[in-house]
Amino acid sequence: MKKVNERLIDALEKNCGYLSGRHDKWPIAYNVKIGRIKTDPDTLLALAKADDMIPHATTEWHPDVLEHLEKHEDGFDYEFELEMMREGVSDDDTYRTYSPKTAARFGLPDCKYFDVKFGFAGRSGGYIVIEEFEGCTLRGMSTEDLTDTLQDRSESTYMTNEWCRNLLAMMYEWGQCFTPEIATKELQYQITSRIASMHNEAVDADEARTQEQSEVSYWQTRDVMTEAA
Repeated sequence: MKKVNERLIDALEKNCGYLSGRHDKWPIAYNVKIGRIKTDPDTLLALAKADDMIPHATTEWHPDVLEHLEKHEDGFDYEFELEMMREGVSDDDTYRTYSPKTAARFGLPDCKYFDVKFGFAGRSGGYIVIEEFEGCTLRGMSTEDLTDTLQDRSESTYMTNEWCRNLLAMMYEWGQCFTPEIATKELQYQITSRIASMHNEAVDADEARTQEQSEVSYWQTRDVMTEAA
């Protein structure tokens, strides 16, 4: 049976990391490039109803939403949603721990959080990179640099067997979470949510105006009847 550092080396060599220039390199990276996002009105309407973002009886978008979609049909801007997704990775503890399945696979406690610093590399941030893990700076290291260090850990105060096992487990966990398919699905959800919110706000505003006009009409009619009496 392979030692834990050898298993980690295998995982690192499979991951390949990310290299950009002479100094911008990371031994662990995950491709999260976005695929095709559907922004046509019919598809967005179906997705919004499927996720209970709008009433199921809705048959079409509010005219303001349709105007917005037509205006951006040649190039939908979703930089806001992408930034929210990046912040979710960087700031949320979700990706600093592992699932019960991963815990069982690697013999870890049911719940443990790690000190991790995430970054983004590549064009449009298409790769999530691991910059630091449990006290060890990984940015600036290639996959080969890290595997060489793991083969001879005598000079490292961080890379204990426990450190290796924890990183190995988290690499497995991240491999399940950070994929182009999941990133594309999440962005599609965020965009659909934004359009659904625009629709609901526009409908609520229309209803509020209708209610206000109804009340004004009621009091005007009452004033006329009072004067006539």
